[in-house]
Amino acid sequence: MNETVTPTSRTIRCAAIILYQPLRKHDWLPMALDLAFRLPAANPGWDIQVLTVDGTQEPLPGDRKFSRHARARNAAIETFVTAPNAEPYDYVLWLDSDLVQYDADFPSRAHAANPGGITAPTILVDKMPGRFYDTAGFVDLSGQWSRHETPWLNGRPQPGADGSPIVELASVGCMYLAPASVYRGGARYAHGEGFTEHLPFCTAARSRGVRVCCLPRSTAHHAYLPDYGERWH
Repeated sequence: MNETVTPTSRTIRCAAIILYQPLRKHDWLPMALDLAFRLPAANPGWDIQVLTVDGTQEPLPGDRKFSRHARARNAAIETFVTAPNAEPYDYVLWLDSDLVQYDADFPSRAHAANPGGITAPTILVDKMPGRFYDTAGFVDLSGQWSRHETPWLNGRPQPGADGSPIVELASVGCMYLAPASVYRGGARYAHGEGFTEHLPFCTAARSRGVRVCCLPRSTAHHAYLPDYGERWH
């Protein structure tokens, strides 16, 4: 069973965290903020605060591919969620800065379908119809990456709490809603060997009974990076 996030009789408080790196070739932050500032009006009954985090991390001895990403996310959580003076958020919404489109009402839809769970939209590549982006972040229950081409995800869709289809996974990435209580309980990010920093966090959350899902009918689009002078990562 997922943890109870909030009673329906009060506002749901959410930290929408944009993780960006100012030294990248393209300045992604203005577009990321424009997208995020749509969230409060699109989600009645929610108090959504948009927060930005400089994800730049100096390399440390022994770092692996996703170690610095993990440290950046953990630092944001320890600043905005678990610090003694932090706001009492119910959820954290992670937003990669190089997303170019997503449904503004995604938090409400995610909470309705998977209350108290970790929920992501389908992440596609802009200008490449039907191509899935975050294959190493979206991991099925058998430990396999998702696929660039359809069918993207292993697993049969099943009805969520509101009847909309969801696909249960071991991990998601790029953009997702996560209960703040999981972070307060000690779950953190780490390098995931052969995967991304999201798998260790999602594994810790699942060990606490938190369901990790994708909403196939909700989509987000990641930038086609060559258009912005950047390589794929």
